[in-house]
Amino acid sequence: MPPRGPAPAARFFRLYSLPQSPFMTTSDLDRLCAAINQAVPPLGGPPKVKGADLNAVLHQLAAGFADQPAGLVLTAPGGRAYRLHATDEGRLLLLPADGGLEAEVAAFCALAGLVDEAQQQALNELVISLKAAGVWAQLHALYPMVGGTAQAHALNLKDPREADDAFRLTFYGAPRHTSLGVAWNGQDQYARTHYLPQDHLLLTSTHLAYYVTTDDTSSVQVEMGCEANSRYFSLLAHYQDSTYFENSVGGQVQHPVATGVGFSLGTRERADLLTVYRDGQPLATAATPNDGFPGPEVTLGCRSLSYYSRKTCGLASLGAGLTPGQAQAYAAAVRTFQRALGRDAVS
Repeated sequence: MPPRGPAPAARFFRLYSLPQSPFMTTSDLDRLCAAINQAVPPLGGPPKVKGADLNAVLHQLAAGFADQPAGLVLTAPGGRAYRLHATDEGRLLLLPADGGLEAEVAAFCALAGLVDEAQQQALNELVISLKAAGVWAQLHALYPMVGGTAQAHALNLKDPREADDAFRLTFYGAPRHTSLGVAWNGQDQYARTHYLPQDHLLLTSTHLAYYVTTDDTSSVQVEMGCEANSRYFSLLAHYQDSTYFENSVGGQVQHPVATGVGFSLGTRERADLLTVYRDGQPLATAATPNDGFPGPEVTLGCRSLSYYSRKTCGLASLGAGLTPGQAQAYAAAVRTFQRALGRDAVS
């Protein structure tokens, strides 16, 4: 048998050193090791289920560490400091302690396992820009597709809890997760968002957005949305040389495009107006009212288990409507984000 790797606690302390503290006892350290052994999954393994006892231990330890005069408990080899935090679900997280990251970004990176500082800063700049432009409040779910793993790609940056009511993605069919995002096979791969438009959106204010890092036009493809009883809520980045946003019975707006690569956004800013954008530029509008949402949840990579996409997803979002200024600012922030990750306009 091949040699087994170090236990989770051993891996943890190999990466991080725990400073001496008068508030720490041998018993505390033993309990911390035991908690980490349960909270940190083995290399390549799935997250472990945590019980109430573990949750109580983590909260007690985190509370005790927070009382230390230094305010921090863990320091990475490069000198970056982290604070220990226990979530209500019993997860043990390391959050940057210097205050340099937005709270949502720090939580997202901890749960996604993102330790690359370039990725962390790209996410931070994205969030800061969206907040400054008033876009952040309009986003109900934002999937930045950074990190190259299913765990990282599943999380909603707006609410990175690992829960369906946080609109965490659930993947089906094992799509490929790479540095370019999520690559679907166009046959049976997709993700549930657990987001029901009729429960969370106004008929007068909606949007869907999808960043394509690699294009494909080999079949009829819908990048995200839902449908039922002739009602549609969906976004097609590139179909028959056009991009489409559908929102209501027979209501859609479309415009010719040469490629699907880039940032497609469809929005209903007001009751009687649909607009479709590409990379922040308004392409077309349509005076179409919304007479109701489809009942199913929004799916990513297809529309209600039909018209599966092959277009690699480098970012996606859904939520309330955006003004022209907000749509332009959103696209600019996404472009900066994609450039920072080295995947802007990949052909």
